Parts: sequence; structure tokens; C-alpha cells
Amino acid sequence: MVADSVTTQAQEAGAFSSALGAAAPNPAANSVAPSSVKLPGNTQDYFRKVFPLYLSAPLPARIYNQGGIPKYVPMLELDGNPVGILGSFQPGGSTRTADNAFFKSLGTNGRACITCHQPPSGMSVSVRNIQARLLATGGRDPIFAPVDGANCPNQVKAADTSPSLYRGRRGKGIKDFRQSHSLLIEKGLIRIFLPVKNVASGGEITVQVVSDPTTCNTDPEYNRDDAGRQVISVFRRPLMSAHLDFKTTTGIFPPFPPPTDNVTPSGNVMWDGRERDLFTQAISATMGHAQATRPPTQAQLDQIVAFERGIFSAQIHTNRAGMLNIRGASGGPIALSREPAGQSFSGPVFDEYAAWNTSDQDPARLSIARGEAIFNTKTFVIQDVRGFNNIAGNPVAGGTCATCHNVNHAGNDVLRHSQRDIGVGHDPAFNGGPAKDLPIFKVTCTTGEIPFAGGNTLLTNDPGLAIITGRCVDIGATTVPGLRALAAREPYFHDGSAKTLEKLVDFYNVRYQIGLTPQEKRDLAAFLSAL
Repeated sequence: MVADSVTTQAQEAGAFSSALGAAAPNPAANSVAPSSVKLPGNTQDYFRKVFPLYLSAPLPARIYNQGGIPKYVPMLELDGNPVGILGSFQPGGSTRTADNAFFKSLGTNGRACITCHQPPSGMSVSVRNIQARLLATGGRDPIFAPVDGANCPNQVKAADTSPSLYRGRRGKGIKDFRQSHSLLIEKGLIRIFLPVKNVASGGEITVQVVSDPTTCNTDPEYNRDDAGRQVISVFRRPLMSAHLDFKTTTGIFPPFPPPTDNVTPSGNVMWDGRERDLFTQAISATMGHAQATRPPTQAQLDQIVAFERGIFSAQIHTNRAGMLNIRGASGGPIALSREPAGQSFSGPVFDEYAAWNTSDQDPARLSIARGEAIFNTKTFVIQDVRGFNNIAGNPVAGGTCATCHNVNHAGNDVLRHSQRDIGVGHDPAFNGGPAKDLPIFKVTCTTGEIPFAGGNTLLTNDPGLAIITGRCVDIGATTVPGLRALAAREPYFHDGSAKTLEKLVDFYNVRYQIGLTPQEKRDLAAFLSAL
């Protein structure tokens, strides 16, 4: 991040390289039993079960401090990306990073929140960003920590690890670094330990491992918790952690009463809704991804959540259309910061570029405006979507992109627990079904047929919400994400299966048989890149 200027990939890589200093002390010599760590009372139950697995994953051979952090995140930061310029805006003024826990290593592997949630990447992380950090540090940046930056900790070479805090494990792989970290480097995916609510745990499902190129799902060191219960590893993109009031302020119409504050559980914080709120999410991330042995203090949690709620991220310029806040348009993060969180169903979801329909004749601006209109008004039939059609009826005619991406100016879903299964990770119409480089699971519904699946089994890379709830109707369902800063945080979908916005549009066009023309597809992608 470079204050008051536009960064390039080369500058970004150089910043990470120059910021690396001496290795931090390695704490692996001191054994830590999970039972000796007192987790906060509001820690989620799922995390209590898998916390020992995070502690039992090996640490890096040398633990580096997070590089590339400036002294301040300015009130308005501008960062370059392939489409143009991203803006990150803090209405409350700049943030001194030394004073905010979001930027501090609170664990034992050198990571901080900023490791996977960076302003240049729309408060997420892009493959471009990851590869620049690999080039600059030779894989020593904390994002590559074996715990979940590797496809599985056991695939990392022993020489590249230090003994884990619990059980003293080291890596035992024979593959080179790029192979052992391929899913992070090529798709921007982080591995997640999750206990399965299967039949044995009171659920309706069973989960079998069909194939596992990553090996964690078949390794007895990582596929069971300390009580012997099934744990699976799935791979997901880090969600953006900007303007999160739009994500946590939900439920504005019956039977979803409006919350009285901005931390009321929305069930939409994570891809599978497993965290109660931003505070429990920060606890789990610190204790898990950063392998901490001491929970963050309430003051540190307050700093983390305040930063996530106080920064707004949006594209402010595209190379073809120029600035996105001219000639009556209201693109960019400053305009976004002035919108009330939680507003939806009160007109078009996005109207940032409506003025360009009449005030501008520039082809690139007209394309963005047409794409916005397509998003808001192009109708199609929504059918066989778990988490939607089982509630609203099947099929539902007259749907639009805005039916699910309905929060005004942000694009996430206003409903609490807005997890939907649109087919990502298993639909044969897109990439031929489950990806072969990810684990493939056979999920069986023991109470009857899976809704809309045509049988009682489904092959998928990620069982989604069903891992947490154990319900057949939740198989494959993941949270409706916000749509801002898309151009800065490729690839797309929770599994990184769409490398470009054009591929994302193609998926929806095929999945819902929308019938978009080639020009309409280009227009819709142009609009999404301008968010």
C-alpha cells in the first residue's frame, strides 16, 4: 500500500520485499496444550472443536513479521489494478497502523488480519497480490504459513517448517513450494478446518471423501478432532472485510425485524454463516489462522471491528471509462460511505451510473450504464436453488441479479442467513462439475432426497452450510457476497473457479439460461468491474 499514490504490482512486490526484516523468535520450542488456552466465552462451538488442529499444524521454519504495512492507511488510498484504480476511503480519517490490532501479529506464525485483507485487493486478497508476495519473499510472507496457506500442512517439506505448538508436528512433504501451496498461489484459496454435523453428530447427512489431492481429508492427523469426530478441509476465498455494516445490518422487513445495533447476528459474516458476528469471527481468525495461544483482548477486538466497519472499498476509475464519479455518476468509495447500511428493496439496487444513460455518449460509460440496467432489470427464471426456491417456491419467474444481490449500493443480501446453492463446486454445466484439484465429497441425505438434486447424493467440492447445520436443504449453500471492489480481488466465487468477471457472467448466463447477447455480457462485466 502506498499512500496518496497509485501502486503497481511491481511497487507492491517491492514494498513487501523491502519490509521484511529479521525473523521473529520461533515459539515452537514451548509446547502448548489446547486445554491450557482459555477461549473467550463467545467463541463458536465449531471452533472449539477444531482449535487443537490449528495448534497441531506446523509453524513456518522461520517466522517473519508481516511486511508491506505503511505507518498510516490514509483517509483516501488509491491503488492500481488491471481495470483501473481502486479507492479505499475512511470517513473517520486515516488509521495509524501501529495503534490498530488489525495490523498486528497476535499469533505465532507472523500473520495479522492485514495478511489476507488488504486495501489494494478490496480488503480481500487477489492472485496477483499473492504471486507478487511469493516473488518478493520466496514464500516467506506469512500468508504462506503451513497451517492453511499450504494445501495441507503435511505437504510442506520438513525443512520449511518448525514443530507445531501442540504435538510437535512438522511437515513431511516431498513436493516443491509451488506444488504444496498451489491452491493459494493459483486460486487464492485458504484451507478451512470444519467439524461435520453428520448423522453421528445429530445431522441428516453423511460426508465421504471421494478424492483428495490435498491429502488433509484422508490424513488421520487432520481429519478428526480430539474426540474422534469427523473434520473436513474445504478451500475458500477470503471474503472482503470492508464496509461491513452493509453485511451485518440486515433483516429490514418482516419476519426479519431490524436490529437495534450493527452487531446483531446476521448469519452472513462467513461463506457458511458459521460466525455469530464480527467479534467472534476475529477471535476464530486470530486463534486459528494466526495460531494464537492467547485470545485477543476486547480492546483489540474493538479496534479490528471498527476498522472493518470504517473503511469503504470501491473502484473509482477504469482505464476505459475514466473517473467513475463524473457527469452525474456516483461511483467510488466516498459516495458509498454516504449510503445508509441495510437499505434495500427501495428502487434499483444500483443507480450509480444511471445518469450516464442520458448525459454521456462515451462508449465505455454507456456500456457500464447498460450493464447496470441489465443487473437491475433483466429477468430470468430462478429454479432449483437450495436456500431460495425451497423458501420462495420453485420455480420463481421474474428474477434478476438484484433478487439475491439486493442491498442497495453493496450487492449482498439483506436476509439473515442468506446462504444459497447456485451450483458452484458441483454444477456440470460449469467446468464439468467438481474441480479435480480440490477435494471431492459425496454428501448423502439420509432422510430422503436432496431438494432439487434428483437423488439422495451429491458430489461437490464444498458441502457449504450443511457442514454446520447438518441439513439436507443446506448442501452446497454459501453466503451471497457483496459486489464492491470486484476488479481488485479476482478470482471469483468462493472456490476461485471464475478467473475473470467475464467467466462469472458466463456462469450465470448458463446456469439460469438468461440468454444474454455477447454485447449484454460485455456490458454486465463492465458494470461489475466499475463497482
